[in-house]
Amino acid sequence: MNILSGIALAGLSYQYFATRRDQGLYPPPGELVDVDGTKLHIQCRGEGKPTIIVETGIWDFSQSWEIVQSEIAKTMQIVTYDRAGYGWSEKGKQPRTFEQMVKELKILLEKKGIHPPYIFVGHSLGGAIARYFQSQYPEEVAGMIFVDAVHKEAPAFSPIFKVVSKAFSFLAYFGLLKLLFKFSPPISSNPQWTPEMQKRYTGCHQTRTKTLNTCIDEWDGYKESFKALKANARSLKNIPVTIISRDPEKPIRPGVSKEEGRIGLEKLNRQHLEDSPHARFVIAQGSGHLVQIDRPDVVVEEIRHMVDQYGSH
Repeated sequence: MNILSGIALAGLSYQYFATRRDQGLYPPPGELVDVDGTKLHIQCRGEGKPTIIVETGIWDFSQSWEIVQSEIAKTMQIVTYDRAGYGWSEKGKQPRTFEQMVKELKILLEKKGIHPPYIFVGHSLGGAIARYFQSQYPEEVAGMIFVDAVHKEAPAFSPIFKVVSKAFSFLAYFGLLKLLFKFSPPISSNPQWTPEMQKRYTGCHQTRTKTLNTCIDEWDGYKESFKALKANARSLKNIPVTIISRDPEKPIRPGVSKEEGRIGLEKLNRQHLEDSPHARFVIAQGSGHLVQIDRPDVVVEEIRHMVDQYGSH
């Protein structure tokens, strides 16, 4: 028992001091803004209208968009931020539903003086959150880009996702997740995704207990969020829409065969296209789910294309 206690204490200590070290090595690149008592991290770069707003997926944060943001900021204004509990943002005090997330984003943009029109770029779960923002403030959204994004008719919630998040959270408490990721291969083979970016991504976000607990909170709000989205979703037929899909030849996740992944992806893309028959559809060849890291050039090109469309009207 004493040995086990000692091992657990060593793990807790490693997690604590390694997290403090990472916080010192990687300070927030943007600024922290108080939103109803919770400090949210936001980074606004570049100039011009419309403003590009990036909404990340679950278990993700602003720095996965670093390559895209750096390129887009050369010619237009692009905003990345960390939802409450992710990256450099403090953990939220309210339930993590789409309604709450959109409320916080709206306040954040207003406090920073970032005015519409907006083009939303939503990745994974962020696509559904962006869609909810558009349902609440349709006059502020000039376009939508869905990057391998979840559709409003999301699959039924699977408890396995929450179980995995809880297991990872347990490992994170005792420093085991940090050790696991330290010796794991990088999340992308794209040479633009540097070892320093990988260290920052895992150290400041993926392996933190705050992050995993926020994942659990977002899963807790899953049913309520999608119920509200389906009830409030507005038509996308009057704004430009682009759908960027991962490569169907790439595996989606362990335990899902390539064929299952392909069938699921075809259904997802069909749902998006049914909502937006006029949409521009692009496959990011060679990319997995993290298109913004695997094929940032595709995302950059599609953002520029939509902004050009906006400027021509």
